[in-house]
Amino acid sequence: MSKRPKAPKSYASLFNKPQPIADKIRRRIQRDMESGVVDMKAFRDNRQQMAEWAADALYDDLHPAHAIYAYVYNACNVFIEQLSQVADLERFADIINAAEDEYLPSGPPMSPLTKSYFSSWAYFDLGIGIGRETLATTALALGEAFGMDAKFARVLEDLQGSRMGVHVHEGVENEHVVLRELVDGTTRVCHCPSGYAGKAGEVWLVRVLQPSLPQSDLHVVFTTPYVFLETDEAAWLAYFDRVLVQAPRERRVEAYAKLMKWGQTRDTWNRFVFEAYAGSGAGAVYLRGLPDVAASRPHSDINMERDRRSRADGERDGPQMTNEA
Repeated sequence: MSKRPKAPKSYASLFNKPQPIADKIRRRIQRDMESGVVDMKAFRDNRQQMAEWAADALYDDLHPAHAIYAYVYNACNVFIEQLSQVADLERFADIINAAEDEYLPSGPPMSPLTKSYFSSWAYFDLGIGIGRETLATTALALGEAFGMDAKFARVLEDLQGSRMGVHVHEGVENEHVVLRELVDGTTRVCHCPSGYAGKAGEVWLVRVLQPSLPQSDLHVVFTTPYVFLETDEAAWLAYFDRVLVQAPRERRVEAYAKLMKWGQTRDTWNRFVFEAYAGSGAGAVYLRGLPDVAASRPHSDINMERDRRSRADGERDGPQMTNEA
Protein backbone atom coordinates (compact mmCIF):
# COMPACT_ATOMS: atom_id res chain seq x y z
CA MET A 1 0.00 0.00 0.00
CA SER A 2 1.44 3.35 -1.03
CA LYS A 3 1.59 6.21 1.36
CA ARG A 4 -0.80 9.10 0.88
CA PRO A 5 1.07 12.10 -0.58
CA LYS A 6 1.50 14.98 1.81
CA ALA A 7 -0.07 18.35 1.01
CA PRO A 8 2.48 20.71 -0.53
CA LYS A 9 4.29 22.69 2.16
CA SER A 10 3.23 26.03 0.71
CA TYR A 11 -0.47 25.05 1.07
CA ALA A 12 -0.39 23.31 4.43
CA SER A 13 0.86 26.56 5.98
CA LEU A 14 -2.18 28.39 4.61
CA PHE A 15 -4.45 26.99 7.31
CA ASN A 16 -2.13 28.35 10.02
CA LYS A 17 -2.46 31.93 8.80
CA PRO A 18 -4.89 34.53 10.18
CA GLN A 19 -8.42 34.18 8.86
CA PRO A 20 -10.12 37.49 9.63
CA ILE A 21 -12.90 36.98 7.08
CA ALA A 22 -13.86 33.57 8.45
CA ASP A 23 -13.52 34.81 12.03
CA LYS A 24 -15.83 37.75 11.33
CA ILE A 25 -18.44 35.53 9.68
CA ARG A 26 -18.18 32.97 12.47
CA ARG A 27 -18.74 35.63 15.15
CA ARG A 28 -21.68 37.07 13.24
CA ILE A 29 -23.34 33.69 12.77
CA GLN A 30 -22.75 32.81 16.43
CA ARG A 31 -24.30 36.11 17.51
CA ASP A 32 -27.28 35.67 15.20
CA MET A 33 -27.77 32.11 16.40
CA GLU A 34 -27.89 33.26 20.01
CA SER A 35 -30.44 35.94 19.15
CA GLY A 36 -32.50 33.54 17.07
CA VAL A 37 -31.96 35.42 13.80
CA VAL A 38 -30.11 32.51 12.18
CA ASP A 39 -30.80 28.82 12.67
CA MET A 40 -27.79 26.68 11.73
CA LYS A 41 -30.02 23.61 11.71
CA ALA A 42 -30.31 24.07 7.97
CA PHE A 43 -26.56 23.58 7.62
CA ARG A 44 -26.60 20.49 9.82
CA ASP A 45 -29.60 19.03 8.01
CA ASN A 46 -27.83 19.70 4.74
CA ARG A 47 -25.09 17.26 5.73
CA GLN A 48 -27.68 14.48 5.65
CA GLN A 49 -28.97 15.73 2.32
CA MET A 50 -25.46 15.77 0.92
CA ALA A 51 -24.89 12.23 2.16
CA GLU A 52 -27.93 11.16 0.16
CA TRP A 53 -26.62 12.99 -2.91
CA ALA A 54 -23.36 11.05 -2.63
CA ALA A 55 -25.23 7.88 -3.53
CA ASP A 56 -27.23 9.58 -6.27
CA ALA A 57 -27.13 8.29 -9.84
CA LEU A 58 -25.49 11.60 -10.80
CA TYR A 59 -22.13 10.07 -9.88
CA ASP A 60 -22.69 6.57 -11.26
CA ASP A 61 -21.07 7.39 -14.60
CA LEU A 62 -17.95 8.91 -13.04
CA HIS A 63 -14.75 7.09 -12.23
CA PRO A 64 -14.69 6.52 -8.44
CA ALA A 65 -11.49 8.57 -8.06
CA HIS A 66 -13.23 11.51 -9.72
CA ALA A 67 -16.68 10.99 -8.19
CA ILE A 68 -15.43 11.69 -4.65
CA TYR A 69 -14.06 15.08 -5.67
CA ALA A 70 -17.09 15.91 -7.83
CA TYR A 71 -19.44 15.18 -4.95
CA VAL A 72 -17.50 17.29 -2.42
CA TYR A 73 -17.10 20.11 -4.94
CA ASN A 74 -20.85 20.17 -5.68
CA ALA A 75 -21.75 19.98 -1.99
CA CYS A 76 -19.30 22.80 -1.22
CA ASN A 77 -21.04 24.86 -3.89
CA VAL A 78 -24.35 24.34 -2.07
CA PHE A 79 -22.76 25.16 1.29
CA ILE A 80 -21.30 28.44 -0.03
CA GLU A 81 -24.61 29.35 -1.63
CA GLN A 82 -26.36 28.83 1.70
CA LEU A 83 -23.63 30.72 3.51
CA SER A 84 -24.07 33.72 1.23
CA GLN A 85 -27.64 34.02 2.54
CA VAL A 86 -26.52 34.60 6.11
CA ALA A 87 -23.02 36.13 5.74
CA ASP A 88 -21.32 38.92 3.87
CA LEU A 89 -19.22 37.46 1.05
CA GLU A 90 -19.09 40.66 -1.00
CA ARG A 91 -15.30 40.75 -1.19
CA PHE A 92 -15.33 37.42 -3.00
CA ALA A 93 -18.49 38.12 -4.99
CA ASP A 94 -17.26 41.44 -6.39
CA ILE A 95 -14.06 39.90 -7.76
CA ILE A 96 -15.76 36.79 -9.12
CA ASN A 97 -18.57 38.79 -10.76
CA ALA A 98 -16.05 41.13 -12.41
CA ALA A 99 -14.08 38.15 -13.74
CA GLU A 100 -17.27 36.54 -15.05
CA ASP A 101 -18.16 39.75 -16.90
CA GLU A 102 -14.63 39.95 -18.30
CA TYR A 103 -14.13 36.35 -19.42
CA LEU A 104 -17.63 34.81 -19.75
CA PRO A 105 -16.34 31.47 -18.41
CA SER A 106 -18.38 28.81 -20.16
CA GLY A 107 -15.83 27.09 -22.37
CA PRO A 108 -15.40 27.31 -26.16
CA PRO A 109 -16.72 28.76 -28.34
CA MET A 110 -17.92 31.46 -25.92
CA SER A 111 -14.73 31.55 -23.85
CA PRO A 112 -11.50 29.57 -23.40
CA LEU A 113 -12.08 29.64 -19.65
CA THR A 114 -13.94 26.40 -18.95
CA LYS A 115 -16.38 26.02 -16.08
CA SER A 116 -14.13 23.51 -14.34
CA TYR A 117 -11.14 25.85 -14.56
CA PHE A 118 -12.95 29.03 -13.51
CA SER A 119 -14.96 27.58 -10.64
CA SER A 120 -11.82 25.94 -9.23
CA TRP A 121 -10.02 29.29 -9.39
CA ALA A 122 -12.99 31.05 -7.74
CA TYR A 123 -13.29 28.56 -4.86
CA PHE A 124 -9.70 27.50 -4.23
CA ASP A 125 -7.26 30.04 -5.73
CA LEU A 126 -8.92 33.42 -5.20
CA GLY A 127 -7.06 34.42 -2.06
CA ILE A 128 -8.01 37.59 -0.20
CA GLY A 129 -6.24 39.48 2.56
CA ILE A 130 -3.27 38.70 4.76
CA GLY A 131 -4.31 35.07 5.18
CA ARG A 132 -5.11 34.57 1.50
CA GLU A 133 -8.50 33.29 2.53
CA THR A 134 -10.59 31.59 -0.12
CA LEU A 135 -14.21 30.51 -0.23
CA ALA A 136 -13.03 26.98 0.54
CA THR A 137 -10.91 27.95 3.56
CA THR A 138 -13.87 29.98 4.82
CA ALA A 139 -16.16 26.98 4.43
CA LEU A 140 -13.62 24.78 6.23
CA ALA A 141 -13.27 27.22 9.12
CA LEU A 142 -17.04 27.47 9.54
CA GLY A 143 -17.43 23.73 9.16
CA GLU A 144 -14.99 23.23 12.01
CA ALA A 145 -16.99 25.63 14.17
CA PHE A 146 -20.51 24.45 13.33
CA GLY A 147 -20.06 20.86 12.19
CA MET A 148 -18.60 19.27 9.06
CA ASP A 149 -18.02 15.60 8.41
CA ALA A 150 -14.32 14.80 8.89
CA LYS A 151 -13.97 12.82 5.64
CA PHE A 152 -15.76 15.57 3.73
CA ALA A 153 -13.44 18.17 5.26
CA ARG A 154 -10.34 16.17 4.31
CA VAL A 155 -11.36 15.98 0.65
CA LEU A 156 -12.24 19.69 0.66
CA GLU A 157 -8.79 20.42 2.12
CA ASP A 158 -7.29 18.45 -0.78
CA LEU A 159 -9.26 20.57 -3.24
CA GLN A 160 -8.14 23.74 -1.48
CA GLY A 161 -4.53 22.57 -1.56
CA SER A 162 -4.65 21.92 -5.30
CA ARG A 163 -3.42 24.27 -8.00
CA MET A 164 -2.83 24.47 -11.72
CA GLY A 165 0.45 23.09 -13.01
CA VAL A 166 2.42 22.70 -16.24
CA HIS A 167 2.95 19.04 -17.15
CA VAL A 168 4.51 17.04 -19.95
CA HIS A 169 2.58 14.08 -21.34
CA GLU A 170 4.67 10.93 -20.86
CA GLY A 171 2.33 8.44 -22.50
CA VAL A 172 -0.65 6.27 -21.49
CA GLU A 173 -0.67 3.53 -18.86
CA ASN A 174 -3.72 1.25 -18.56
CA GLU A 175 -5.91 3.88 -20.23
CA HIS A 176 -4.68 6.56 -17.83
CA VAL A 177 -2.49 9.52 -18.75
CA VAL A 178 1.03 9.77 -17.32
CA LEU A 179 2.00 13.37 -16.60
CA ARG A 180 5.38 14.71 -15.47
CA GLU A 181 5.19 18.12 -13.82
CA LEU A 182 7.80 20.66 -14.78
CA VAL A 183 10.08 22.17 -12.13
CA ASP A 184 9.31 19.63 -9.39
CA GLY A 185 9.67 16.65 -11.75
CA THR A 186 6.92 14.56 -10.15
CA THR A 187 5.39 11.91 -12.42
CA ARG A 188 1.75 10.97 -11.83
CA VAL A 189 -0.65 8.46 -13.38
CA CYS A 190 -3.92 10.34 -13.91
CA HIS A 191 -7.54 9.71 -14.78
CA CYS A 192 -8.70 12.40 -17.22
CA PRO A 193 -12.52 12.79 -16.99
CA SER A 194 -12.77 14.88 -20.18
CA GLY A 195 -11.80 11.78 -22.17
CA TYR A 196 -8.85 13.44 -23.86
CA ALA A 197 -5.92 10.99 -23.97
CA GLY A 198 -3.45 13.20 -25.79
CA LYS A 199 -0.03 12.02 -26.92
CA ALA A 200 3.48 11.87 -25.53
CA GLY A 201 5.37 15.15 -25.63
CA GLU A 202 2.36 17.42 -25.28
CA VAL A 203 2.49 20.15 -22.63
CA TRP A 204 -0.66 20.42 -20.48
CA LEU A 205 -1.83 23.15 -18.12
CA VAL A 206 -4.15 21.36 -15.69
CA ARG A 207 -5.21 20.99 -12.05
CA VAL A 208 -4.14 17.53 -10.89
CA LEU A 209 -5.68 16.21 -7.67
CA GLN A 210 -4.00 13.68 -5.45
CA PRO A 211 -5.34 10.11 -5.08
CA SER A 212 -8.71 9.98 -3.33
CA LEU A 213 -9.14 6.22 -3.05
CA PRO A 214 -7.51 3.94 -0.46
CA GLN A 215 -4.65 1.82 -1.79
CA SER A 216 -4.59 3.77 -5.05
CA ASP A 217 -1.98 5.97 -6.69
CA LEU A 218 -4.40 7.26 -9.34
CA HIS A 219 -4.55 11.04 -9.55
CA VAL A 220 -7.35 13.04 -11.19
CA VAL A 221 -7.10 15.73 -13.85
CA PHE A 222 -9.87 17.92 -12.45
CA THR A 223 -9.97 20.56 -15.20
CA THR A 224 -10.38 20.21 -18.95
CA PRO A 225 -6.82 19.95 -20.29
CA TYR A 226 -5.27 23.07 -21.77
CA VAL A 227 -2.91 21.65 -24.39
CA PHE A 228 -0.19 23.80 -25.92
CA LEU A 229 0.46 24.09 -29.62
CA GLU A 230 4.10 24.84 -30.47
CA THR A 231 4.91 26.11 -26.96
CA ASP A 232 6.98 23.11 -25.90
CA GLU A 233 8.71 21.91 -22.75
CA ALA A 234 11.92 23.84 -23.50
CA ALA A 235 9.97 27.10 -23.88
CA TRP A 236 8.24 26.59 -20.54
CA LEU A 237 11.45 25.69 -18.75
CA ALA A 238 13.02 28.88 -20.12
CA TYR A 239 10.01 30.84 -18.83
CA PHE A 240 10.35 29.37 -15.33
CA ASP A 241 14.08 30.15 -15.40
CA ARG A 242 13.18 33.77 -16.05
CA VAL A 243 10.54 34.18 -13.36
CA LEU A 244 11.51 31.80 -10.55
CA VAL A 245 14.22 32.38 -8.00
CA GLN A 246 17.58 30.82 -8.80
CA ALA A 247 17.85 28.92 -5.55
CA PRO A 248 18.16 25.39 -4.15
CA ARG A 249 15.59 22.96 -5.51
CA GLU A 250 13.25 23.06 -2.50
CA ARG A 251 12.91 26.86 -2.60
CA ARG A 252 12.51 26.82 -6.37
CA VAL A 253 9.73 24.22 -6.17
CA GLU A 254 7.96 26.28 -3.49
CA ALA A 255 8.24 29.40 -5.67
CA TYR A 256 6.79 27.46 -8.61
CA ALA A 257 3.88 26.16 -6.49
CA LYS A 258 3.15 29.70 -5.25
CA LEU A 259 3.21 31.08 -8.80
CA MET A 260 0.85 28.42 -10.10
CA LYS A 261 -1.50 28.76 -7.11
CA TRP A 262 -1.76 32.52 -6.78
CA GLY A 263 -0.16 33.95 -9.93
CA GLN A 264 1.88 37.13 -9.95
CA THR A 265 -1.52 38.82 -9.58
CA ARG A 266 -4.86 37.15 -8.87
CA ASP A 267 -5.72 37.57 -12.59
CA THR A 268 -2.49 36.12 -14.00
CA TRP A 269 -3.76 32.74 -15.14
CA ASN A 270 -7.26 33.89 -16.14
CA ARG A 271 -5.78 36.53 -18.43
CA PHE A 272 -3.16 34.14 -19.77
CA VAL A 273 -5.68 31.45 -20.74
CA PHE A 274 -7.94 34.06 -22.32
CA GLU A 275 -5.16 35.57 -24.45
CA ALA A 276 -3.44 32.27 -25.33
CA TYR A 277 -6.55 30.60 -26.76
CA ALA A 278 -5.83 28.84 -30.06
CA GLY A 279 -8.84 26.55 -30.57
CA SER A 280 -10.54 23.52 -29.08
CA GLY A 281 -11.20 19.86 -29.75
CA ALA A 282 -12.89 16.89 -28.15
CA GLY A 283 -12.09 17.08 -24.43
CA ALA A 284 -9.32 19.68 -24.71
CA VAL A 285 -8.72 23.39 -25.23
CA TYR A 286 -5.64 24.50 -27.18
CA LEU A 287 -3.35 27.34 -26.15
CA ARG A 288 -0.28 28.99 -27.61
CA GLY A 289 2.32 31.23 -26.00
CA LEU A 290 3.90 32.15 -22.67
CA PRO A 291 2.78 34.42 -19.81
CA ASP A 292 5.71 36.86 -20.12
CA VAL A 293 5.88 37.15 -23.93
CA ALA A 294 2.86 39.13 -25.07
CA ALA A 295 3.55 38.66 -28.77
CA SER A 296 3.42 34.86 -28.31
CA ARG A 297 -0.24 34.88 -27.23
CA PRO A 298 -2.75 35.07 -30.12
CA HIS A 299 -5.18 37.38 -28.32
CA SER A 300 -2.80 39.62 -26.36
CA ASP A 301 -3.36 43.36 -26.57
CA ILE A 302 -0.34 43.78 -28.84
CA ASN A 303 -1.59 41.18 -31.31
CA MET A 304 -5.19 42.41 -31.21
CA GLU A 305 -3.98 45.95 -31.94
CA ARG A 306 -1.84 44.68 -34.82
CA ASP A 307 -4.85 42.82 -36.27
CA ARG A 308 -7.02 45.92 -35.86
CA ARG A 309 -4.53 48.06 -37.73
CA SER A 310 -4.18 45.44 -40.47
CA ARG A 311 -7.93 45.37 -40.99
CA ALA A 312 -8.09 49.17 -40.98
CA ASP A 313 -5.33 49.37 -43.58
CA GLY A 314 -7.15 46.86 -45.76
CA GLU A 315 -10.43 48.80 -45.55
CA ARG A 316 -8.65 52.09 -46.32
CA ASP A 317 -6.85 50.70 -49.37
CA GLY A 318 -10.03 49.16 -50.74
CA PRO A 319 -10.16 46.65 -53.59
CA GLN A 320 -7.31 46.86 -56.11
CA MET A 321 -8.40 47.94 -59.62
CA THR A 322 -6.92 46.15 -62.66
CA ASN A 323 -7.14 46.59 -66.42
CA GLU A 324 -8.01 42.95 -66.95
CA ALA A 325 -11.34 42.24 -68.63
